Amino acid sequence: MHPPLDCNAIVFRAMARRRWVDPETQQVLPAAFSRRPTPKDDDGLSVDLASPSSCAASLNTCFGVASLHVGRLRNLGLDVVVNCPPHANIVGVPRDTEDRDRAEWLASQLAKQARFIRPEPLHGLP
Repeated sequence: MHPPLDCNAIVFRAMARRRWVDPETQQVLPAAFSRRPTPKDDDGLSVDLASPSSCAASLNTCFGVASLHVGRLRNLGLDVVVNCPPHANIVGVPRDTEDRDRAEWLASQLAKQARFIRPEPLHGLP
């Protein structure tokens, strides 16, 4: 078991889908924080502990990276659990099928907190 992350830690979430980022404003959209309804997504929302580049490298095509502050996640009743560094999961986000209102509210809050990062080189971007 890995020790809990400090509240001041920053984690990174890869923008795996083009529709997760507003192309005009470069703002992260709530869709980036919706959990898939598949068993493959049982652990939570994947994040990287190392860096934006490390996070982007985990995908064949990446449309950006969002940074999130662990302390702010905890203020929402969520946490980050490290499973195999540098990979971790944001836990506590329900699927739409489990609690639609809370899932949508949390996705919106996470999108507001997220900061878009465009590391170089980043696959999938011009």
